[in-house]
Amino acid sequence: MSEFMGLAISPGLRFQFNDSPLPFWGQCIMLSSMFTSRWQQLKLSANYLELAKRYLNAINSD
Repeated sequence: MSEFMGLAISPGLRFQFNDSPLPFWGQCIMLSSMFTSRWQQLKLSANYLELAKRYLNAINSD
């Protein structure tokens, strides 16, 4: 086990941590909160799409 490890999640994103686990966990928390906000944005836009679809269906049914 080397003292340096790199964990690549996506091509642009690279985690590097040595003996101290604190910065790694800080990055994990930051990343998870970023994903959570992105997920909430996706759910919000899905809700908007659903509302738009209902609105169009109501207009077309008249």
